[in-house]
Amino acid sequence: FELLTKTGADPADGLEAVRRLATTCTQICEGQALDIEFERRTEVLPDEYLQMVELKTAVLYGTAAAVPAVVMGADDEVVEALYQYGIASGSAFQIQDDVLDLTVPSDQLGKQRGSDLVENKETIISLHARQQGIDVDDLVDAETAEELTEDAVEAAVAELNEAGSIDYAREMAEDLTEQAKSRLDVLPDNEARDLLCDIADYLITRGY
Repeated sequence: FELLTKTGADPADGLEAVRRLATTCTQICEGQALDIEFERRTEVLPDEYLQMVELKTAVLYGTAAAVPAVVMGADDEVVEALYQYGIASGSAFQIQDDVLDLTVPSDQLGKQRGSDLVENKETIISLHARQQGIDVDDLVDAETAEELTEDAVEAAVAELNEAGSIDYAREMAEDLTEQAKSRLDVLPDNEARDLLCDIADYLITRGY
């Protein structure tokens, strides 16, 4: 907010930028509240999970992409395209995070691999697995991440792979990334647009 007071933007554009940022702060809180609520619920639908991801994570990417365009006085079409680029790429980022939690070694990940399973956190992977008849709640026999063994994680990942759940998440992240890049078609074909495409690709190819 403080930085927005120093942009020298047209007052109307500056006000719109502040409004967008304030709305985003509210949405992030709503997303966090949904995430906490999901931990207490016995059933979460995939669409509900994706809504939570959008509110908790993706809106921040959308606003980060759109607000500079607002401040620069870009037209509504460009601002909306950049916002939707951020929404799609931010959602892909979170889904890739779900994949990494199961597929990257703990020392590289910076936390215990498979911790989402121990914490009973719903992800697009677990929701897909449930639809395939997998008893996700019993995939690992550990009360805390510290008790989780690599063998237990490997067994859980093997079952999720057999159900196609990890590939399902990867494909969803890839589809969202393509959607994000297609939003940039309204921009000139230049280095800046290429950089935004590269960022979107990086978000789902990163190793941690």
